[in-house]
Amino acid sequence: EPTVRRIDFLTGQPTSPGGFPDISWYNAKGEPVNWGFPSRSLVCLLAAIPAADATAPPTHHILTMYHGGVDGKTFRIPPLARTASWRLFIDTAADAPADAYPDLEGPRFPANGKIALKPQSLVCYVATDWR
Repeated sequence: EPTVRRIDFLTGQPTSPGGFPDISWYNAKGEPVNWGFPSRSLVCLLAAIPAADATAPPTHHILTMYHGGVDGKTFRIPPLARTASWRLFIDTAADAPADAYPDLEGPRFPANGKIALKPQSLVCYVATDWR
């Protein structure tokens, strides 16, 4: 997946006009992260690298939610990311075979925009970039 094999530095700027920033960080409430506030929960949105040309296969946006706390926590999808159609890729707290979906056909992100993470776990969602 080109999104995780970048050769350029991340800048926080959109990868294409009207697109997601190449990287953005949020807290569990879906708000921009406050780096001065200690937290064991973090959300990272990596924007897809635009396809080289119209014949190239689509690339994917990646939304990862990390929770290092000892109690479960509810996460909210950042408002910017609500426009994409997210599918579960990895859930480190789930038992096989529901822990990984290598064909990118995992369950959709809950319609209410919230997901409960178990202690010390992460979930990773992917969304196809159709631009």
